Amino acid sequence: MKSDFCSLLAFPAISLLGRILLAGKFQVFILFPLFVFLSCTGKSINVASESGNDSIPEGAIPFEYDFKMKKVILIPGLLDDSIPMKYLLETGLGVTVFSDSFAYDFEDDGRVQKLKTIQIGKWKKSYGNSLKANYLDKNNYIYKNFLEEQVAFIPWHFFDKKIIEISFTHQYIREIFTTKNLSGYDSVKITIDSGLLKIPVSVFLQGKKINEFVFIDTGSNGDVSLNYNISLKYKINTENATQGRLRGYSVAHSRFSLPADTIKVGRNFVTTGHYISFASEKAQLMPFGGLIGTRFFENFDVILDLKNYYLYLKPVKRNN
Repeated sequence: MKSDFCSLLAFPAISLLGRILLAGKFQVFILFPLFVFLSCTGKSINVASESGNDSIPEGAIPFEYDFKMKKVILIPGLLDDSIPMKYLLETGLGVTVFSDSFAYDFEDDGRVQKLKTIQIGKWKKSYGNSLKANYLDKNNYIYKNFLEEQVAFIPWHFFDKKIIEISFTHQYIREIFTTKNLSGYDSVKITIDSGLLKIPVSVFLQGKKINEFVFIDTGSNGDVSLNYNISLKYKINTENATQGRLRGYSVAHSRFSLPADTIKVGRNFVTTGHYISFASEKAQLMPFGGLIGTRFFENFDVILDLKNYYLYLKPVKRNN
C-alpha cells in the first residue's frame, strides 16, 4: 500500500458518537470510531455557500454546508426557546447529543435529565424524558477542532413520520407533504434496521460490482466506507490503495482508500473523484456492510420520505 504522506487525513470526524441498537431484550450504546477521508486527488463540487432569497421556497430553512472540507449539514434553530443553536443532522446517530457545557450540576452521568427543547422552524421537540438525549464532553476534539459548542446533533428520528426535502442545489431543508408529483427523482426503499436507515448501494471497482447494504450517515463526510470483510469477500486488490490513519470519537484505526469507477444508488450515480474506503482488520465492524456519507449525497437533491421510508435522489443543478 502507498504511504499516507499526502492522501487520507485523519480529520476530526463526525460520524461519530454512537448508535442506539436494540440487541434482543436489552439496549446497547455502541461507539463507532468513524471518520473523514480526504484525498489529494479528490474533487469538491463548487457550489455557492449562500442561496438567494428567490431560491428558498416558503417554509424552507437555509442550512450551512461546507463543500470543501467539513461537509456536514448545519441547521439554525433555538434551544429552550431563546438560545441560538446550530443542529447537525446526523442520520447515523441514535440519540440527540448536546455539549455538556449545557448540562446542569446534577446531570453528571452523561444523560440529559432536565428537559431541553429543540426548535427548528416550526418543528419542536423536547428531550430528556421519554425522548432520551446525551451529553458529549465539551473538551472532546470534535468540539475543540471541528465544531463549536453551540452545535448539537439530531438524529433522523427528529423528522420521523415526515417527508423532508434536503436541497443541495439551494441549500435548504423543508417539509413536503406528498411525493406524488416529484419530477426527475429516482427512489430506493429504506429499511429501518437496528435504528438506522439502510439502503442498497453498488460500487464498481477493479472491474467488480460490489452490492451491499449500507446505512445513510450524514455525519460522515466521505463517500462509501465498508468493513474489512467486504474487501475480502470481493477479493479487492489493495496493492495500490492509499493508506491513512483516521480518528473517530474515541480511537484511531487505519483504513485504505481506492478511487471508485462508479458509486450507484438506484439509478443515480457518481464517478470521477469519488472513493471507497475499507476498514483495517482490527477496526470495529459497522452495521451491515458499512455506510454512505455526504460526499456522495451532496451531488443530489435529497428527499427522505420518513412516512413510507423511501430515499429520493435527483442530480443537483451545478452553478458552473
